[in-house]
Amino acid sequence: MFVISINELCNEISRYHPNPDISIIKRAFLYASYYHKNQRRLSGEPYINHPLAVAKILTELKADDKTVSAGILHDVVEDTNQSLERISKFFGDEVAFLVDGVTKISNLNVNLEADEKQIENLRKMFVFMARDVRVILIKLSDRLDNMRTISHLPQEKQKRIANETLKIFAPIAHRLGLYNMKTELEDLSFEILQPDAAKYIKEKLQEIIPKSQKFIDHFRHKVEEILKKEEISNFRIENRVKGIYSIWEKIVNQGIDIENIYDIIGFRIIVEDIGDCYRCLGIIHSHFKPIPGKFKDYIAIPKPNGYKSLHTKVIIPGGYKVEFQIRTFKMHEEAEYGIASHWIYKEGSPISESGLKIFSWLRNILETSRESQYYEVRNISEDIYPHEIYVFTPKGDVKILPRGSTVLDFAYSIHTELGSRCTGAKVNGKLQPIDYILKSGDIVQIITSKTQKPKRSWLNFVITQRAKSRIKQFVVKEEKSIAKEIGEETIKKELRKYNLDFQKLVRDGVISKVCTQMKIKSIEDLLISIGMGKISITSFIKTLKKIVEAKDEKPENIQETTQKQQIQNQDELTGDLKGVKTRFALCCSPVYGDESVGYITKGYGIVIHRKDCVQIQNLPQERIIKISQANFPFEAIYIGRVKLFVDYPEIMSEIISNLNKKGYRVKEIISREHNSRFEMEITILVKNKDDIENVIREISSIENTFGVQRI
Repeated sequence: MFVISINELCNEISRYHPNPDISIIKRAFLYASYYHKNQRRLSGEPYINHPLAVAKILTELKADDKTVSAGILHDVVEDTNQSLERISKFFGDEVAFLVDGVTKISNLNVNLEADEKQIENLRKMFVFMARDVRVILIKLSDRLDNMRTISHLPQEKQKRIANETLKIFAPIAHRLGLYNMKTELEDLSFEILQPDAAKYIKEKLQEIIPKSQKFIDHFRHKVEEILKKEEISNFRIENRVKGIYSIWEKIVNQGIDIENIYDIIGFRIIVEDIGDCYRCLGIIHSHFKPIPGKFKDYIAIPKPNGYKSLHTKVIIPGGYKVEFQIRTFKMHEEAEYGIASHWIYKEGSPISESGLKIFSWLRNILETSRESQYYEVRNISEDIYPHEIYVFTPKGDVKILPRGSTVLDFAYSIHTELGSRCTGAKVNGKLQPIDYILKSGDIVQIITSKTQKPKRSWLNFVITQRAKSRIKQFVVKEEKSIAKEIGEETIKKELRKYNLDFQKLVRDGVISKVCTQMKIKSIEDLLISIGMGKISITSFIKTLKKIVEAKDEKPENIQETTQKQQIQNQDELTGDLKGVKTRFALCCSPVYGDESVGYITKGYGIVIHRKDCVQIQNLPQERIIKISQANFPFEAIYIGRVKLFVDYPEIMSEIISNLNKKGYRVKEIISREHNSRFEMEITILVKNKDDIENVIREISSIENTFGVQRI
């Protein structure tokens, strides 16, 4: 009796694959059945049941026909007299490549007594040897079925395999985003390695779940009613129970009882778009009391493996503490299938070949964005999606870099100081320059010099964002230092013409007044701006003269001319703009109630700005006209934007909740770390200027929010 018939397997793959090669799957089944026909598992069942079970797991991951076929054939070369050449002859090079990959990594020696760093290197080597992520998926599916049927093995062998699964395979499944597989591998291993602890957790869960199930069902229906009432459309609510190993880890690591773990029972709310995610968060927090410090925004700042969701923990009626995960359908698909979601077939077309090669843990480059203001999050995709190379340090540590990385990229991947002092490297024992392009398998020993320092020209050949950000950081700092010296020397030289001493003017506070008059933050910024040519020495001297003459009460009628005409001198545009193409400027987002002006473009109509918009000052003033409020639709919905600083991002849940209660809908939130605080930009739908001012007052009243202002 087979665990799954070949027809059921073919039907399963046909549900998601638009045009599978059913014949290759059936031929793989006949081939494997024939050569495994005299083999049995320790349970006594036919051996073919194992490769069929592996293939079934692969279809649950929505693998393609070649991967499913390789899953059926994965043990043929290792356990029978069949060669890889014959697999290639009958099933093609791609299937043979996958089977060969599984065979090779199955023979990898694993020292489970090694420390965590060495274990991590083993995981990386495991991936390096696999070459193709589909090989990893076949091996993980193979291990999952072996763990499900492990009870027939001798006890010592069970413990060795369970330990290997917990240390090597479960973390790899986690990094690929295969959370269900990771949880099952952990729980099965835990039951073998610590049977008493596993039994205790399972018995406790049996006490908690039956008592709570009726209440859970009732509560889920209640949340559904609330969301429908708040006009959230096309959503789904699920509930889940935390894995026993994950529960045990919390008990051990946090020293708490199982009764004090908040997220044993959790709910997932799955919605259409990101805006609905934040709306649902505000709705949940307005109906149930949030637990302080238990909110995580993995949408604004995803986990290193790419996971996105909003997590919050609340107290619900009855005193239960439960977790809500709120995500879009797309995020849910990626959370459920992990890396496999990159080749799920959509609208009849498979994802491209390159999508199969993505290794999720490259996303540790997100750390760079938290460390440097010069790292741009939009460039992350440059490091996530290229083909990878695997380069070794002299000690055997593996560094994973984008293809095309240089010696300098490698040096910066190890440490900033090493990159900054790098003069070259020994690659496989041969001297190479800093711009030498590395390839997989290279062993690299960095050569440094104390006199070396980063140069702007390095930006012409490094490709990783970490290297670019570190070089920019140094170069900008260095250039500012040089500009400061040039600026100070330029001012001193000019002041000598008037018999004035720069240092005396600084001590007397005159230079500070100049900075205030010129709207410059500090004297240092003034020197840098002059040194870089952003401010002319002439404008500095003019401002200084005004301040000195005012102080001496000897005003001089200095005639200054300007080509800019003032906005207030223009005729006001009144009446209906019907027939005139208009649009609102994105830089200042004017709304009903704002004092506004229009810029007459050449052939593109009128762009409406707020009168205080900085950008309008840089436009030809003869094209500026006033705009009447009559040209703003009174009942329209406008975009309002505010920015603020907070000490921790979790406070956003309180802000969203408060705004939601006041009837304001948050459309978008952008978060970035800035000088140990978090800078937030919030886009809100409003009706007029009063609404924006109310929003600013509402946010300002919340503790630990700073510098709330309109953008």
